[in-house]
Amino acid sequence: MATLTPTLASGITCTPTGTGTFGTIAGVASGSNSFTSNATAGNAITTTTNTTWTFTMGGASLPTYKTYKIYFQGNKANGGANTITVSYSLNGAAFTSTGVVATVGTQPLNLTNASTWVEGLFTMPVAADNPTSSIAFRLTITSSGSAATYLDNFQVQGLLTPVISTTGSLSALSTTYGTASFNTSFNVSGSNMSAGITVNPPTGFEVSTTAGSGFATSIVVGAAGTISSTQVFVRLASTSTAVLSPYSGSIVCLSTNAVSVNVATISSTVGTKALTLTSPAVTDKIYDRNASATITGTISGTVNSDIITLNGTGTFASVNVANNIAVTSTSTFTGASAGNYTLTQPTGLTGNITQKPLTIINLTGSNKTYDATTTASSTGSAALSGIISPDVVTIGGTPVLNFLTAGIGGPKTITVLGYSPNGTSAANYSLTQPSLSASI
Repeated sequence: MATLTPTLASGITCTPTGTGTFGTIAGVASGSNSFTSNATAGNAITTTTNTTWTFTMGGASLPTYKTYKIYFQGNKANGGANTITVSYSLNGAAFTSTGVVATVGTQPLNLTNASTWVEGLFTMPVAADNPTSSIAFRLTITSSGSAATYLDNFQVQGLLTPVISTTGSLSALSTTYGTASFNTSFNVSGSNMSAGITVNPPTGFEVSTTAGSGFATSIVVGAAGTISSTQVFVRLASTSTAVLSPYSGSIVCLSTNAVSVNVATISSTVGTKALTLTSPAVTDKIYDRNASATITGTISGTVNSDIITLNGTGTFASVNVANNIAVTSTSTFTGASAGNYTLTQPTGLTGNITQKPLTIINLTGSNKTYDATTTASSTGSAALSGIISPDVVTIGGTPVLNFLTAGIGGPKTITVLGYSPNGTSAANYSLTQPSLSASI
C-alpha cells in the first residue's frame, strides 16, 4: 500500500482511511471541471471490493471554513457496475447523506463504462458549516463485479468563513431637534469577505466613514477580500425627534455569509427646539368676567418642513374693563410635530377689555292723541339683559322719551335717553337705550 499524502491548506489536517491500493492525492480545486482524468496506478485509489473510503478533516483552522464541496472522478475498469454514495459526519456524529447535493454527476455516482471517467461534485448542506473539531467525508463503493474501481483526483473544497470584527465603544449623544449631534465612533474590519460590510444604525442614528459628511441610514464599508480597520462615525440625525427621544439600540454590521456583529449605542437624547413669536399681540376683548386672553403672532424657526399652529392663550392681570392691562402668555403649539418644539413665551404684552353692552327689555311705546308735542311714554317695567352672574347691575337714570315728530301717524320711532347702569359692577357695562315705537 502506498502512502496517501494530501496537499492541505494551512491549519488543516486530513486522515484518510480505507482498504485498497492508492497513491498520492494532490492539487487545489478551483472548479468542478479543473482536473484531468488519470487512471495510472500511482495516482488513483483502486479497489475491487465493496468498501468505504473516509477522509477526516481536522486542524485549528477548520472552524473557519464552510460551504464544503468534494470532487472526484470515478471509473469502472471493465465488467459489472458500481455506485459511489457520498455522506458526511460533523464533529464525530453519525454519517448522513441527507442534504448532500450532486451539482455535477449524480448521488450516488453511477459507474458503468470502462472507457468513461465520471465526474462528481457534491455540495454539503449548511448543517456541515464551521465544524468545531472535525468533518469527515465518506465514499461508500458498492460493486457488482470483480473488476477494479478507480477513484482519482479527490479534492475537498471549502470557503473561508467571512469574519467581521469591531473595536471601540460608543458614547452617549445629545442634540436639539433639527440639528445633528456631535460624533462618536467605532472601527470595523473584515477578513475573507465575500462582499463589503453593510453598517445599519438603529432608528434616529446615521453613520459615515467621514467625520463631517456622507452621513446616511446605511453605508457599505470596503469590498470582497480583506477590509482593513475603518473608522465609522455615528451621530443623531437632524431629523431625529424629541418626541421619540431617547434613542438606543444596536448598530448591525453584516455581510454575505458572515455572522453579523452588533455595536451597542448608548441611550441618546434629542431636546426640543425653542421658538419665538414675531410681532406678538393681545386681541382686545369685551368684558366676560374672566381673565383669559387671546394672543396672536407669527411662528419663526421651524425646521424639517414642519407645520405647527399657535394656540395663543394668556391671562389678563385683571378681569375688569381697562386699557393696557398686563397679559401673561401661556401659549402652546399644536400639530403633528408640535412636541419637538417649545415656545419662548413673549413678555411685555398688554391688552384692552372693553365694556359689555346691556340692553333694556320689557318696555313698549304708548300710542297717544295728537297734542302738537313730541313727548312720548311707555308701558312696562324696564329691566336689563346681558348681565353676567353674579355681577350686580341695576337700571337707573331718568329716561326721556320723544317721538321724532309731533305729527299724526304711526307707528313712529320713539327716541329714549337717560337710562344708565348702576351698581358695583356697572363700570364693566355699557347701556344700549331701548328702541320703541308708537302712533300719534
